[in-house]
Amino acid sequence: MMKSHLAHMIRRQAKRYGTREVFRYRNKNARTFQSMSWNEFITEVDRVAAALHDLGCRQGENIGIISANRPEWLIADMAIHTLGAVVVPFFANMAKEQMRPMVEETDMRLLFAGNREQLEKGLWLIENSCLETVVLFDEAESNHISRCLSFR
Repeated sequence: MMKSHLAHMIRRQAKRYGTREVFRYRNKNARTFQSMSWNEFITEVDRVAAALHDLGCRQGENIGIISANRPEWLIADMAIHTLGAVVVPFFANMAKEQMRPMVEETDMRLLFAGNREQLEKGLWLIENSCLETVVLFDEAESNHISRCLSFR
């Protein structure tokens, strides 16, 4: 196995830059811009990686992400890499029928989804493919939905 890969490189950068800003993003609810430090970023990556591990995700497993650009996408992406799993990205506007062959081909069990529309695609895939779980970035939308977990 490689001694250094993307997850290791990000961790080194976090150690080096600590409290410095890693990125800035728009908070749609507050309609303001917020920043995230390297320390905050790596803490979130570790939290999500631990949660994925607790859900049974392991090295080499294929995990999907369907979402527009947002901080959670990058955090999920790095958490997946941290586990040694494989990120399977989908275009945010991809049709569920287009996603199904990729889900089946990769034996994907878990999918991160950005919003309600993408959640609906994930729920359809749970009923029509090998997909088992959807993790939704928008937490309010995931309440009381079977086989759907909140990112937070």
